[in-house]
Amino acid sequence: AGIDLSVGATLALSTVVTANLLQQELPVLLAVVIGLALGAALGFVNGLIITKTKVPPFVATLGMMTVARGLALTYTQGRPIT
Repeated sequence: AGIDLSVGATLALSTVVTANLLQQELPVLLAVVIGLALGAALGFVNGLIITKTKVPPFVATLGMMTVARGLALTYTQGRPIT
């Protein structure tokens, strides 16, 4: 068992994607499901990296945190979603 450092960044990415989809007038349920699926996919990738490559959870989730933060920043182009 290790510490997952990517939770906050995963939440941020899932949230900005969901908010953007809602702005584009996607049905609420579909937007929420897509956001949840994105978060689950990132968690799945974390799990694969940790179990298959034997990378320590601290290192793997630190890397995923950086990737998710970068994707969220790129996705929003550094602007708030209003």
